[in-house]
Amino acid sequence: MIAPLTTLAKALSPLLHASGYFAWSWRRWARAGGATVALCYHRVAPAEPGDARFNVERGTDPVTFEAQMRFMLHHFDPVLPSAAAQPAGAGRIRFCVTFDDGYADNFRVAAPILARLGIPAAFYVVTKYVGTERLYWWEQLAGMLRRTASLALDLEQALPGSGLSGTASLANAHQRERVHSRLCAALTDGPHAAVAPALARLGETLGVPVMEEGRDFPLMDWPQLRELQDRGFEIGCHSASHPNLQRATPEQLRLEVHGALTELQARLDQPVRSYVYPYGRIGPEAVAAVAEAGVAAAFSTCAGVILPGAAPFALPRIEFNRRQAFAWGYNVQRGFMNGAAALRDNAHAPPRV
Repeated sequence: MIAPLTTLAKALSPLLHASGYFAWSWRRWARAGGATVALCYHRVAPAEPGDARFNVERGTDPVTFEAQMRFMLHHFDPVLPSAAAQPAGAGRIRFCVTFDDGYADNFRVAAPILARLGIPAAFYVVTKYVGTERLYWWEQLAGMLRRTASLALDLEQALPGSGLSGTASLANAHQRERVHSRLCAALTDGPHAAVAPALARLGETLGVPVMEEGRDFPLMDWPQLRELQDRGFEIGCHSASHPNLQRATPEQLRLEVHGALTELQARLDQPVRSYVYPYGRIGPEAVAAVAEAGVAAAFSTCAGVILPGAAPFALPRIEFNRRQAFAWGYNVQRGFMNGAAALRDNAHAPPRV
C-alpha cells in the first residue's frame, strides 16, 4: 500500500484519485468501523481583483466551495458536527462542515449553497465579536502590514523575545503575507494579554497606527445567527475573545468556555452542542473545561479524520487546498493516516495520574 504521506504519493495523487484508489481506501476504512471527516473553513467569498487579503481573510471562493461540497457528497454522508464524536458505524463514512470566527459571508454565501445541497453545518462564533466592527488581532496586523510604507522589518526588534530573528522583506504582497504568517505564529503562542502591547510596538516600528475597529468584511450578527439556527444549522461556540486556551488561567478558562457558552445559549435560546478551540490549540485544562461545560463535541485544528476511539473533546479536522478534486482526495487520505497515527500514539501514551 502506498503511504499517502510520502512525497511520491503526493505527486501521484492525480493518478491515485482518477484510478479510484483513494475511494477504495476510504471504503476499507468504513468496513473497519466507520469514520467522520470534519472540514474546517473560515470565509467563503469571491476573489477580488488585486486581492491583498492575507491567509484566512482570503477564504475559499464560492465556486470552489460548492465543488468541494459536491465532492464530499459523492463519497460520504453528511452529518451535523455535534454528532461527529458519535460512532459512525461499520460501513459508513460521514463528513461534517465547520466554519470558524463568524464571518457574514458564511450567512450570505456559504449557507445558501449548503441548503441547496442538503448539507448541515455549524458556525462557530466568538461571542464578544458578534455583530460588531471589532477586528480580530490578526486582521489588525494584516492591516498594518498592508498600510506600511516600510520595505523591511527587523523581526527581533519588532517582537523581542519571540524567537524571531533576521530582517524580513516587505517589498511585495506575497512577502508581507509571509511575514504576517510568521508574526501570527509567534503571537498565537504567547499569552493573550501580550498581543495588544505587541501590536502597539509593531505599529510604532512600521509607522502605522493600530486599528481595532472598521471591518472591510462584516461578522454575523445575532439575528443572522438565529435565522441560521431556524433553518436547521448549528451555532457553536468559539470562545468569548479568541485567546490561546493553552495559556489561559483558570478564571480565563471559565470566561472563555463556560461564560461564552452561557451567553450564546441565552442569546439563541437553545443549547449549544459543540465548541471549537481558538487557533485549534488544546491542552488538558481546556479539554476538561469544555467537557465539563456539557457540549457533545469539540474540535481542534489537528489535521486528521475522526476514527473510532477518537477523544470527543479533541476532534481533528482537515482543510482542503488547491482547486482540483485529486488534491482534496489527497487531503482526505492524509487525514485518515494522521487520524490512525494519533490513535496509535494515544494507545502507547502513559496513563495520566
